[in-house]
Amino acid sequence: MYIQIAEALGQAQLPSRSRALCWQDAVPWEPILLSGLMVERTLDEFNYRESNLRTRHKTWIRRRFVPAIVRSWRTSKPMRTIILVGHTDEIGDPLDNYKLGLGRAKAVRDQVLKEIEDQSPGLGAKIKIEVFSQGECWPLVRSGKRERRNRRVWVGAMSEILSPAQPPAPPATPPPPRLQLPLKLRDLPESVRKRIEQEDERRRLTQPTPTLPGGRSVKEWFDRIMDQHNVPKLLRNRIWDAILGDQSVLGILLDQAGIRGESKEAFMKTIRAVSQAPIR
Repeated sequence: MYIQIAEALGQAQLPSRSRALCWQDAVPWEPILLSGLMVERTLDEFNYRESNLRTRHKTWIRRRFVPAIVRSWRTSKPMRTIILVGHTDEIGDPLDNYKLGLGRAKAVRDQVLKEIEDQSPGLGAKIKIEVFSQGECWPLVRSGKRERRNRRVWVGAMSEILSPAQPPAPPATPPPPRLQLPLKLRDLPESVRKRIEQEDERRRLTQPTPTLPGGRSVKEWFDRIMDQHNVPKLLRNRIWDAILGDQSVLGILLDQAGIRGESKEAFMKTIRAVSQAPIR
C-alpha cells in the first residue's frame, strides 16, 4: 500500500528559556487555520523524554479520531490532510527537544495509520499526513521545569490538501534571533515592557478598528473576551495585533492565553467572519 507522508521542511531557530536557540519547523499555520479544521485536538501529558503514546492517546485515536475520518469519506467533505505538531517541555538540549517533538508527532502518525488500515483497508493511501516539531519553542506553561502539559502533540484534520511547508531561502547573513512572547509581564524587564506597550499603543492608534454588524466595535467585544479570561495586557495586545494583521499565529496566542476548545473555536469563527465583511 502506498501512503502519502510529507516530512516538515524549513527549520527556524528561536531563543529558548535557557538562552540557547530553540528549534522548530515552519508550520503553515495560516492556510491550516483558513482551511477550516474538521477535527482539532491536543494529545498531552506524554511521559518525560519519551515519544511513546499513552493508553488514552491510543484510545482516542481508535475510538474517536479514526472513525471520524472513515465516516468523513462517505460525505462530500472527506478528511484529506492530517497535521501533527509535536512539542516538549523546556528541560534539555533545544535540538534534542526538536527531535523529541518530531518523534512524538511520528508516533501519533504511525498509530493513526495503523488504525486506519484496521478499520478501512486502503484508505490510508488517500490521506496525506504532515508531521512537524516545535520542540520547546511554544510551551503552554512557561516554568523552565518538567511540565506534563507542555509534552503534547497538536492534531488537526481538514478536507483540503495542503502543500508541505517549503524551506526558506538561506539568508546571506544569519538573522538576529527573534524573541518569544513571554506569557506574563513579569518575564520582561520593566524598561522593555514599557517600550513594547508604547509601541503597541502607537500601532493601535494608527490602525483602523473594524466593526461588527449593527455598529458594535470588535475592540469592545475583544476586550470583553480578554477580561473574561483574565488575559495579561501584553499578551492581549499581541492577540489584537494578530487580528488586525497576521492571523497565522492567532491560534497559538489564544492557546497561550488559555482560550481553548469551544471558546477558541467561537473566537476564531467570529474573527474570520469579520475579516470577510467590509469595514464600516
